Amino acid sequence: TAYKLEKNVKLPAPKKALGREPIYPFSIMKVGHSFFVDLETWKKRNTRKSKDKSYARRIDRLQGSLIQSARTYSIRNKQGKWKFTSRQQSTPVVGVRIWRIE
Repeated sequence: TAYKLEKNVKLPAPKKALGREPIYPFSIMKVGHSFFVDLETWKKRNTRKSKDKSYARRIDRLQGSLIQSARTYSIRNKQGKWKFTSRQQSTPVVGVRIWRIE
């Protein structure tokens, strides 16, 4: 056989999950906490080149992206028990605020 069998080889500890640092602070949010993402900062971070020139489409994409991230976090880490909601804001800065409500 091409493989050598070995005994008593110590199993290494599992590695931490691969991936990047979280972008949004969902893991430290308590009920009633919120955070705001302004549209200009989000556009700079967003790697997809959008053909959407209208404000309404861009702000809707931002809101959809945030709420999807919140749902994904809740399902993967909290068995779907955490709930979030979001609202678009236009003053003083254009963006989306997201709250943990449960």
